[in-house]
Order: sequence, then C-alpha cells, then structure tokens
Amino acid sequence: MKLAIALMLMVSVIGVAAENLKEQIKFGNEAAKQGLWNEARFRWQKVIDADPSNGSAHNNIGVALEREGKIEQAVVEYRLAVKLLPDNSYARKNLQRSEELLKNATGEQKKVEAKK
Repeated sequence: MKLAIALMLMVSVIGVAAENLKEQIKFGNEAAKQGLWNEARFRWQKVIDADPSNGSAHNNIGVALEREGKIEQAVVEYRLAVKLLPDNSYARKNLQRSEELLKNATGEQKKVEAKK
C-alpha cells in the first residue's frame, strides 16, 4: 500500500515537473517574441538544468546566443539540439547557418590580421 502511494506521488510529481518545463519553454518563447532575450535564455536554461536532453531548449538558447553575437556558443547549443533532435529541420538549419557565419567571421578575421 505504501509503495503504491509513493509511486502515485512520484508519477504526479513527474507530471507536474514536465508541465512546468513546458511552461518555461512557452514563457521563454513569449519573452523572445518581445525581444527580451536575457529573460528568454534564463527560462530555457531552467529547462536544460532540469532536463539536459531537451533539444528544443538547446536550440532556443542557440537562437538567443546567435542574436547576441555569440556565434561560437550558439554553434555548441545547435550541435546539441541536432544530436538530441536529429529530425528537427529548424535545429539543422540553425546549425548550418551559424557554422557558416562562424566560418565567414573567422575568414574575415584572418584577412584583417594579414593586412597588419
């Protein structure tokens, strides 16, 4: 009897936790729509802290980092997202675009250094 009650409580807590993560993702998405990237990233990071395997949150953080000009960090997040969500076309496109941006930025930096 005690075991059954404990299992029911555990299932209930897991359900609440999953719902909370969905709310954090949703809150982060709304913040991003308003241009509040720090708040959005904070919400998505809470999701990752609770569930490191959440590919959507990694992808979203990548978007926020890219918006902040932190392309190298965005690439890391996008790679995680693609690894976790291999069929997600958005994550793959984001990764491809940010890797191209990083490649171009690195090439431009080399050109500037060569001119010195």
